[in-house]
Amino acid sequence: MNKDYDAAAIANSVAKRMLSRDVVSEGDYNVIYTSETFPTTAYGLAHNLNPELAEQIQDAFFSYDWEAVRWKPSLPTLVKLSSFRSPTKRTGQ
Repeated sequence: MNKDYDAAAIANSVAKRMLSRDVVSEGDYNVIYTSETFPTTAYGLAHNLNPELAEQIQDAFFSYDWEAVRWKPSLPTLVKLSSFRSPTKRTGQ
């Protein structure tokens, strides 16, 4: 590593790629904290979307059988929000 910084945050997936490509070695750095894995992608709905359509989209997304397809989402788990809340409108829109 180029030693520009004393410490830096890095995603574990990035560290694994750097290790596999021999960019760094295990002994080149020290891990001082590891957080729990969290989703890397977010999905949202437009604030002015018809509420019935928004509910149908959410139902389709959360009821989809991910195990039945070869492609898997990058999310470690899919978590349904306990309640859907539209963001408040910004003034001037």
